[in-house]
Amino acid sequence: MNKPLISIITPTFNRRDFLEININSLLNQSYQNFEHIVIDGGSTDGTVELLKKYESQYNMRWISEPDNGIYDAVNKGIKMAQGEIIAYLNSDDFYFPWTLEAVALNFTSQDKILFGDCLIIDTNTLKVKIRIHFQPSKFDYKKMVCYHGLSLPQPSTFIRRELFEVYGLFDTNFKLFGDLEFWARLGSNNINFRKLSELLSIVTFHGNNLHLLKEMGNREKENIKQKYCYRNKKRKYEFLRYIDQFNVRLELIKFLLRKDNHKHFKEKFKNINKFILFFIELLPNRVKFVLNINWIEKKEIEMFIK
Repeated sequence: MNKPLISIITPTFNRRDFLEININSLLNQSYQNFEHIVIDGGSTDGTVELLKKYESQYNMRWISEPDNGIYDAVNKGIKMAQGEIIAYLNSDDFYFPWTLEAVALNFTSQDKILFGDCLIIDTNTLKVKIRIHFQPSKFDYKKMVCYHGLSLPQPSTFIRRELFEVYGLFDTNFKLFGDLEFWARLGSNNINFRKLSELLSIVTFHGNNLHLLKEMGNREKENIKQKYCYRNKKRKYEFLRYIDQFNVRLELIKFLLRKDNHKHFKEKFKNINKFILFFIELLPNRVKFVLNINWIEKKEIEMFIK
């Protein structure tokens, strides 16, 4: 088994409660050759005390100082990182116990970027919603940017460090979608993205998510689109939403029928009602946003990281 050092960077600011779950998701990893670099923006909610509590329990380093937003913080972490593979995991997102082991086992010498699927826990409503966010098996940055659709799940994405050395760090002019710009930058330079059919992270939606700043987000997406899209081919991309939806549903069918897809998740959560999952995921997205249905019974978030 190849055992590369994996550097996990966590930017955070006044998210102490989420950060503790984040830390525990790393403490519970089956793969131990990693470092955790926490970049705190100068929190006043007890974050520093929390970091002091855990810093001696595993390979964790941290700093606490003002920064210029999330991508400035991530860039600081990248400069500190020593790993061959780098990822960033926001303080309100988490890993499954098998995440880093699955990455280490499957990240080949030819891979530049490896990404997987993610579990979404939405706590914005009175009833917590839990569902899998599937990605198409093929990643095409032109489709992603020119149609504001399927971006990579950033917490489930692992990057070879040389890409930052060759193509630069995250653009700090972006406050919400610097990762989207980075994927497009790499894609425009013909970097190959490979998918691993496994759930690699848990993403939480809550009342303080930065992505709720819709107006700023739309401006940033438009800026990225202007930079990387071919305007004379804009119409070409309009129909791709339907192709992408079809591809995502193909991933769902693989999940349901093939034993080797998402095997870690299937082994741990054998009580999943696959019929309900199948029914919900086949519905159009606008319908799923209206329905208030769980395909996994409501549980505490911590359950998924142990």
